Amino acid sequence: MTTINAPADRVATPFAPSGTKIPKSAIADDMAMIRAASELTRDLVTPSARIYWTDFLASAFIGYAGVAGAILSPPKARARGAP
Repeated sequence: MTTINAPADRVATPFAPSGTKIPKSAIADDMAMIRAASELTRDLVTPSARIYWTDFLASAFIGYAGVAGAILSPPKARARGAP
């Protein structure tokens, strides 16, 4: 049976005590930064049917072409690697 040992750095580093409290000001600052990042990147995630279908069909074609190429390649080419 195989035993998995924990990495040495995890064993040597003690866990933070559960009583540690994060100041409310740090949480408010984090929320403000998250809101600002969300507002700055909102236009980057606008859905587009043209991009979705182009990416979907291209990915499906490339994936199935790779599978077909692997299945249809000669056995010797698969065993020794393609030149």
